[in-house]
Amino acid sequence: MIDACGGVRKIHYSEAASIAALIPELLENEEEPTISDWTALELTTDETEGQGLRRTAVQDAISVDGTVLLLVKSNVLGLRTLGALIWDLTDSWTTRDDLLHRVIQEIGDHPSATELLHEAIEELLISGVLESV
Repeated sequence: MIDACGGVRKIHYSEAASIAALIPELLENEEEPTISDWTALELTTDETEGQGLRRTAVQDAISVDGTVLLLVKSNVLGLRTLGALIWDLTDSWTTRDDLLHRVIQEIGDHPSATELLHEAIEELLISGVLESV
């Protein structure tokens, strides 16, 4: 569907009020749109009882140019590097310690790795894409 609609376009704007005027111009542009690399992501979530963290069910998920876009209760949520990795690694129950170990394996260690992971997890819990038991 994304390709059939002309691909994904990224818009940078400083004033939200002026974006509406730019949309028709963007759509009328006769140049061939640049179609971003995108991939549909697996939506499965471990349904077994468990403890720790796991991602919640979402309506849809795609990866576009390194950003994971989730459709969550009619809202689109974009996850970049750490958030996207956490979402990917929590398809089944995992502990915070195990998640920290796996994140460090994937992207390397950082002096503040524990704090950064904790902050990212809290944001994902608040946004409803992770659950904790």
